[in-house]
Amino acid sequence: MGRMLAIWICAAALATAAHAAAVGNARTSATAARIEASAIVRAARGEVARHVLYVEEYHVMKYPGGDVPSQTGVCTDLVVRAFRAVGVDLQQELHEDRVANPRAYPIKIWDNKKPDRNIDHRRCQNLAVWFSRFARRLPIEVDAGSIEKNWRAGDVVFFVHQGQTHPWHVAIVSDKKAADGVPLILHGYPPYWSETYRLDALGPIHSHWRMENKPART
Repeated sequence: MGRMLAIWICAAALATAAHAAAVGNARTSATAARIEASAIVRAARGEVARHVLYVEEYHVMKYPGGDVPSQTGVCTDLVVRAFRAVGVDLQQELHEDRVANPRAYPIKIWDNKKPDRNIDHRRCQNLAVWFSRFARRLPIEVDAGSIEKNWRAGDVVFFVHQGQTHPWHVAIVSDKKAADGVPLILHGYPPYWSETYRLDALGPIHSHWRMENKPART
């Protein structure tokens, strides 16, 4: 009886240790998957500091990790570069999701209905869908109470023209603010990428997202 009890206690101890190790590994993995918002802001600001010229051009690029020429780009290119700095390749992430879930994306508005890894991630309309599937949606109001409660540096914000459905512009919320407390945005906008516009300066906000963790496959 004593020997059986000792064996049972030993087995229970091993099971407990194994469980603790599994939990510890899971916590380590979860921690490793976290996205540092300040790193997104730093990367976006670094791009702005290079005085990147706003240029709308189609480019054939490598995959994954492809990019347009470093001194040019549109609003989505700034977001793509900033997120690559935290280990999220939006070119690959969006392409894979679009291939796997084509009906989730607004393919009807494009002449080419097939996935195109050179341009799909560079379209605001597609990028907004991807964030809706992998990021946390937040309120879009820009009043004093909402700014304090709901807006943080590193958030992603899409803008839409009045009366339209799909967004036309995307930016990253800055950690700098105007005198009245409204955040500035880091974005690619003619003629050069900048950090001079206020969050409320470009018309209606389409959607507001926060990416707190890397997608599971990243």
